[in-house]
Amino acid sequence: MSKHVELQGLTLTALNGIYLRLDTTNDPLTGTLDGANLDFTGHAAIGADASVGVYTLLDLDETLVFRDTTGYGIFADLYLEPPGVLSASTHLVAMDMQAQWNGAVDGSVHASVQGIKGEGINRAAVQPINEIVGVYGKANNLGISDVTEAIAGLFNVANDDAIGTELGDITNAYSILARAYTDKDTGVITNRYGLYIEDITGGGTTTNQYGIYCPALVGGGTNLFINNVSAASNFGSGNIVTTGTLGAGESTLDRLGVHTSPNATSTIYTREIFTEVDCARKGIHSDPELQPAGALGGITTLHGAILQSHWETIEDGSTYGYLYGTEGTVHTDFISGGGSGDLLSAIGLWGRVRHRSDGNITTAIGVKGDVYSDGDLTNNGDITRASSFLASADATKTVGVLTTRVGYDIEDIATAAHTTDQYGIYCPALVGATGDNLFIKNISANSDFGSGDIDTTGAITGTSVVGDNIYVPDGGFVGVSGADGWLFDSTNGDVTTTSNVGIGTTGPDYKLEVNGTGFFGDKLSFTQTDGNEYIDSLNDGYMDYGATTGHRFGGPSVVVSGDLTSNGTIVADDSLIIGAGTKHDGYTILPSAEVQTTDATVTVVDNITLSDENTYHVEALIVGVKTDGSQRASYHIAGTFYRTSAGNATQQGSTTLLHSEESDANWATTFTVDTNDVRVSVTGVAATTIEWGCTLKYINMSN
Repeated sequence: MSKHVELQGLTLTALNGIYLRLDTTNDPLTGTLDGANLDFTGHAAIGADASVGVYTLLDLDETLVFRDTTGYGIFADLYLEPPGVLSASTHLVAMDMQAQWNGAVDGSVHASVQGIKGEGINRAAVQPINEIVGVYGKANNLGISDVTEAIAGLFNVANDDAIGTELGDITNAYSILARAYTDKDTGVITNRYGLYIEDITGGGTTTNQYGIYCPALVGGGTNLFINNVSAASNFGSGNIVTTGTLGAGESTLDRLGVHTSPNATSTIYTREIFTEVDCARKGIHSDPELQPAGALGGITTLHGAILQSHWETIEDGSTYGYLYGTEGTVHTDFISGGGSGDLLSAIGLWGRVRHRSDGNITTAIGVKGDVYSDGDLTNNGDITRASSFLASADATKTVGVLTTRVGYDIEDIATAAHTTDQYGIYCPALVGATGDNLFIKNISANSDFGSGDIDTTGAITGTSVVGDNIYVPDGGFVGVSGADGWLFDSTNGDVTTTSNVGIGTTGPDYKLEVNGTGFFGDKLSFTQTDGNEYIDSLNDGYMDYGATTGHRFGGPSVVVSGDLTSNGTIVADDSLIIGAGTKHDGYTILPSAEVQTTDATVTVVDNITLSDENTYHVEALIVGVKTDGSQRASYHIAGTFYRTSAGNATQQGSTTLLHSEESDANWATTFTVDTNDVRVSVTGVAATTIEWGCTLKYINMSN
């Protein structure tokens, strides 16, 4: 049974600022005060300390001389043996030490309140010590029962309203503050650790072990596991596993998911499953920026990523050795049971130059393939075949078809209006090789140059060429093989082609394009089906035009200086202008216009735009018919309109109704003006679909 001492009715009076002082240098236990000291027997000596200040309530100061065991300044050994079942929180505290700030002055700069201060001090002059521990906390499960939580040190910062106030801020709350200090000129702290975690020992079974464990933090404005301002981090050889984001700010590496079972053959293995749609996602995103602090004085290079692999061995790899600086591969994976989705585009490796500044770039290269036989380390070592770019393809599917395989595909530029010159492939003069210097080396594959021209100032050589002449056998072609080429018939000397022929011009746009004077000894016939289309120059000075159906003149306008005589119908797809003068445009008939109405809304069917300083006489012929043919109307209206001094169109007087015949008196038509336009409007009736047609004609005269 433990012993205890009761001091009942004992008043402790401060003596030299010390309320209670224990000293075992005098008498055995008497139960009474002996001067300024309270004495006990059976304990280690507790003596006075002349250096203790007057604000110390309890001073324990003793020099201990034991070895090979453990000594204690204060030892408290309490047992909790509850007499019954626990129904509320039950705590046993071996020692509770509290320091409280209750001052009426400002302590925000100098005041510090510390509940417990643990300090291990080395005062030895010569001999070293193995370990100094300021505070040692240990949770020890010696029993056979289970413990839900074993906590060696619990550090809790609370902003508590227990005494009835909601005021009072905590600027920075540190559950643990790791601080270090040294001012020695010679003594060195070899390694300083803010937090050092040792591996578990003892040989027992541990299910999971976490050096640091942090749950999901959601209670604050910003919730971060670690906030590292600028210190570098060294994670050693351990894996970093996260399903969140790794990075912050401009250095964010978006959604770097490290696979839970990293491939042992990969230095870095990232894997992420994206489920988002209508967006862009990146497995790895590197976005460095180069912002030179001054003018460049030499070669300055920024790499978004540099990937290198080295072959460094004396073993022979000429048969099986492959080395890749980088590999870009796109996979489409098979879904068990079928039903895999289609994909618009699959690009293994994409290199792009994106010019977004207003400065100039001398050379922009999307992807550069560079083979370099480098003599930096040695001048020995051959390269049998150096391919700056190798285009390969493979297809092993027995059902799925690779429809078109293109070794090198060139797309047209999207905004050619802002591009001076465009070359699908550009090759300078090749002179550096001691053997062949060829633009293209084609072994046996046929070539199809499409509809583009082949322009060369050199020679086109081959088995079908003799000197500077092209020899074509009977039935052979010059140009595109087939009907679009020049077909030579050596039997009768005929040369035929279905392509364009230019005389005195290059790049003809028509079957026959002549730049210069042509002569035809007889009429020029245009044969379609019956051979009646022709142009003939007659002996009496007339030009005779023959046609089976009629004569049609296209283009913006047709001008006839003399009489226009026709035994048939004259059809104009655009305006028909008759008799234009110096002060007027002539009698103009516009093409017919159509509109549909389904209600009584006033609807514009056609309009003309008036020229400034002109007066117009405008007439309109309007016909309307209900879609089922049960009702109809026709109108002929006229009016006078003018514009002066860049003003709007103005009607002189009112509209004259020259003719009106209608099935329904609610149908109507009229002229209106809007800015520079004269409009013809029609009005139908509700719930009735009416088709309207209108022909406008006018004459004008300028001031």
